[in-house]
Amino acid sequence: MSDPCVLTLTLNPALDLTTRIARLEPQVKLPAERPRVDPGGGGVNVARMITRLGGLPVTALVALGGGVGARYRRHLVQEGLAHEVFPIAGETRETWQFMVREAPPGTLYRIVLPGPEWGADEAASLLAIVRRRLAEDPPAWLVLSGSLPAGLDPDFYGRIVRICRRAAPATRIALDTRGAALVAGLKAGVDLVKPDRHEVCDLARALGAGEGTLLTLARRIVAQGCTRVFVYTLGADGAVVVTAEDAWRWRPPMVEVHSLVGAGDHFLGALIRRRLAGDDWRVASRFAMAAAAATAETPGTTPPDPVRIRELAGLVEEADPAVGSCE
Repeated sequence: MSDPCVLTLTLNPALDLTTRIARLEPQVKLPAERPRVDPGGGGVNVARMITRLGGLPVTALVALGGGVGARYRRHLVQEGLAHEVFPIAGETRETWQFMVREAPPGTLYRIVLPGPEWGADEAASLLAIVRRRLAEDPPAWLVLSGSLPAGLDPDFYGRIVRICRRAAPATRIALDTRGAALVAGLKAGVDLVKPDRHEVCDLARALGAGEGTLLTLARRIVAQGCTRVFVYTLGADGAVVVTAEDAWRWRPPMVEVHSLVGAGDHFLGALIRRRLAGDDWRVASRFAMAAAAATAETPGTTPPDPVRIRELAGLVEEADPAVGSCE
């Protein structure tokens, strides 16, 4: 078996249960449809998107525990996703998502349960596994995506970045998380980061990038050497891709929105997949914007059909990247 071109890491996954109810009303029983169940979490969703597009091997390293973790793994097997389980003592969490028929299209209520707390031994074991895996089978890309579990230091992703730079210096690193973990990971130096518009402002303050438009701040962070490529999402206004040389904004086509959950993860997966296929950042990011739009019209967090992505790619519009600022 060939070495993975992409290795994703998901430390705080969740089993996503999505259902539909007629309305929200307190203190009454609300009949719901049979729930749709998807294995969730940033790195896993990235791997699912790459697998759906086909043509390149990808492996998802995912931390799982308890009965929910066992159910989660069964779904990975059913999907045919190449994966490696890092066993933990705690119970993998669930998220409950409700679509309401009487609400505007695309409205989704999400209840995110807390994940398990990691111990020091689990953290050390995970780092050892990652170090060995990177040294023995260095991937083209390492994707660090999703929140960190309770019990881990905010610099945990930063430690993995530094391990990767020593063990597999040719491996590119993508980071998609939030808060202190995002700041610490960027300070370690990555190749691609994907925050949302609100996180750009927080990052700029934490990294001393000053004030200005989102585009100006992103360019300053790239110039600081924290990342080679800075992608920030703008919701319905699309996404902006910033490199040292250029910047683009892609605006998604209008689609019937079912759920936006997983759209950002699938954007990242499609972006990396097209880069590995030889596309430049401009072409790859346009395709990724189409993948995010196709995800929005797909139930649950199922990766969209590649045929539909290609259809929508022709409808993605380029727009002025100089939009938005920190208030």
